[in-house]
Amino acid sequence: MAALVAFFAAVSNYVPLVGIVAVMVAPLPLAILVLRRGLRIAAIAGVASALVAMMIAGPLVGASVLISIAPMGIVLGIGARREWPAPRIIGLAAAVTGITILINLSIVFGGGRLSVPAIATGLARQMEEGLSMAARLYERMGIAKTQIDAMQAPLRLLFEHLSILLPGMIFAGALFAAWMNFEVARRVLARFGYRLIALPPMRTWRLPDMFVWLPLFGLVAAAVGERYAIAPLTIVGASAVQLGMFAFIFQGVVVLWVILGKIDFTPREQSIGVAVAVLMSTALPFINVVLLILGILDTSWKIRDRWGSRRAAASGAGS
Repeated sequence: MAALVAFFAAVSNYVPLVGIVAVMVAPLPLAILVLRRGLRIAAIAGVASALVAMMIAGPLVGASVLISIAPMGIVLGIGARREWPAPRIIGLAAAVTGITILINLSIVFGGGRLSVPAIATGLARQMEEGLSMAARLYERMGIAKTQIDAMQAPLRLLFEHLSILLPGMIFAGALFAAWMNFEVARRVLARFGYRLIALPPMRTWRLPDMFVWLPLFGLVAAAVGERYAIAPLTIVGASAVQLGMFAFIFQGVVVLWVILGKIDFTPREQSIGVAVAVLMSTALPFINVVLLILGILDTSWKIRDRWGSRRAAASGAGS
């Protein structure tokens, strides 16, 4: 099992596309060890897999096994063994992933310092260099400098506030990655006869009513932090706004899926409609605003419940 972990970790480092799948599968041998042999044996195997990965793929891969892959596998194994509910497993997995992301960023961009401002400064410097290279390329292609500056202005604004926005971005990314790991683990472990309790169907997901106040709290906290130069309060407020908007936009996508189903779209047409909306939102920001409003209204007024039933079901009731 330790050898399998090391193998998947090496594949994730050397094979870009297959590596995405390998990262999701790499923790599972340790999860199975927790289920079959207990936590102590799984922990020893995790250390062994890190040493093997270090020998065959270098110290960075070995370190990633030790601080990321092994803890993830142990969390998934303990959750399955103790039959924890899905939110608890995903929450602990998100904590592991968030710490891993922070450590990796500190090594690559923060000069080894586990500091959000240091990481943000290094990351902004790297991204600024990339923008400068892109600007020179566009100029050689004959694009006017005013157009280039207009395209890059939003990114430069992001760089200026990166230290404030980075914690929320890390948390959102960690939560998404933990969810994906959980779903992959649930399906793979089921083939070995082990069970992870599934989340409720996505169409039933809804944020609590009190969550509506999270973006407003974030705006107030960020404003107070800026006004009185309280950096931690500014970061907390900005992160709350980010997370609230991300959560409500995601819920808006779920609401769109449900509404399309209630107006007689087939599951395939629902998927296409949602995919088109998400893809277009990257070019047309107002679509994100619409999804955000949909999500907020659904939490406040339960609009997906008020929309009505499928017309097909209504017509079938008469027969």
